[in-house]
Amino acid sequence: MKKRINENQKVTISIGQLKRLIKESMLVDPSYTEQVSAFGVKTLVFSLVVHFWHINCTSDAEHNCLREFYYFLEDKGDALIETIVGRVNVPAVGQAVIDYGEFGDLSIEDIKRYRQEAEMVAAIVKDDAGISNIIADIIERCDNVIFRLTRLG
Repeated sequence: MKKRINENQKVTISIGQLKRLIKESMLVDPSYTEQVSAFGVKTLVFSLVVHFWHINCTSDAEHNCLREFYYFLEDKGDALIETIVGRVNVPAVGQAVIDYGEFGDLSIEDIKRYRQEAEMVAAIVKDDAGISNIIADIIERCDNVIFRLTRLG
């Protein structure tokens, strides 16, 4: 008998546990779900890094551009993870250990690298309309932000 979780309980699951559950699931290809969920987590982390960049910028135009971008990334990262979690019937993702040093001092080049990673994921998900549309939105928004920040600089 499965334990029911009431709405007042918090469920915490590590990324490692999520990966194990994904591998054990027969619903979807584990390598596919691992790559998409890992990119979803990276997107959430990247949104935090962009948020810190936004806080420290001195230009109003750059500040506004980055604010819009980090809200967008947070929404899309959440959508990616929730889509995968829904497919493998995992209740929640609660924690992850992330090395912020991977991003260093954020620059337009970091957004370009993140966009390239999104393109790699897009190639993997090309036959999955729901996830493919999310990734396409991310790529398009990255292009927009790169263009806007380049023109401001």
